[in-house]
Amino acid sequence: MPDIMHLVKIHASPDQVYQAITTAEGVRNWWTRDTALDSKIGGTGEFGFNEHQFVIKVKIEELTPQTHVAGR
Repeated sequence: MPDIMHLVKIHASPDQVYQAITTAEGVRNWWTRDTALDSKIGGTGEFGFNEHQFVIKVKIEELTPQTHVAGR
């Protein structure tokens, strides 16, 4: 599968953005409250929607603080 890359310009520090996408609390603040996330390489996560009727599962493959996050 090809990589999907997004460039989004926002007014926040790199640390704030990194925390928002790599921690359960961060994700709950902007995407879905139904979030469970083990924030380390090899960790897994679940993002639930519509009372957990639709669930996205992820596995964290790479983390470079403030610069890079990769998963599947």
